[in-house]
Amino acid sequence: MPTGFHRIAAAMVAVAVATTSCSRLAQAQSAPAWAYPVGTSTGVPAVDAVLRATETHDAAALSALFRFTLKPCTEPGVGEIECPVGRPVGTPVEIFPVPQCEGASLQRGDPVLTEVASSVASRPLLVFAVGELSPAQWPNSSYVIFLGSPNDPGSSAQLSARDQAVMVFTDAEGVRAINTGCGSSAARRVSEISPVGFVLAPRSAPGAPNTGTGDTRDSDSPWVLALITSVVAGCLGAVTSQWMRREPGGRHVRSPGSRRRSLSPRSPSR
Repeated sequence: MPTGFHRIAAAMVAVAVATTSCSRLAQAQSAPAWAYPVGTSTGVPAVDAVLRATETHDAAALSALFRFTLKPCTEPGVGEIECPVGRPVGTPVEIFPVPQCEGASLQRGDPVLTEVASSVASRPLLVFAVGELSPAQWPNSSYVIFLGSPNDPGSSAQLSARDQAVMVFTDAEGVRAINTGCGSSAARRVSEISPVGFVLAPRSAPGAPNTGTGDTRDSDSPWVLALITSVVAGCLGAVTSQWMRREPGGRHVRSPGSRRRSLSPRSPSR
């Protein structure tokens, strides 16, 4: 015969299962409609490596993807490429562009590169779109990943620095540049860059034809959400039955002054 301890243990297990299911359901429902689900794959190795690094908040994995471009150093000014000490203007240096509201770049070995990777990887960024680029649009880059915050409206807007979109430029080898924005939403960034095509097209507004074969896992499909809802409802029912004691004859025992309430599962709020 189950003891009181067994009942409590069983109830705790049921609560844990229900809590986990509810947590997963809330995560699936909390993402904005424009966001591609976590785990989305494009079939482009360099792009997918960036997506995995950002969704797992792995700054080291992201920085390991940085690739540098050889450029001549320039005179001081906006967008300058700093010359090595004692070297003349025009000396080739390896740079990694990190533009925001204006052009900027960092050279190989600069400790700020680690900070750039950390600032991007630490944010709860979601995939808005992945565009294709022509050589004239961004040198050495074939793709641009548009990442937005959960507070991004999915339309063209000016946002706070905390919620501004991030653009990650890649080629077949890795990341060629990161633009952390100038207060722009992801949709505004798409309109500014105007990709020649999309591997993952924007969901929130009409865009250019999807030219890729992006493979999106159906983690947000209706049947999955219905299955999770069913599991949660079942777990809640199990918790209720474990915690309610019965007297001989099957009558429920309730605390003095309490009244029976319906415990039928409700649809999860959105």
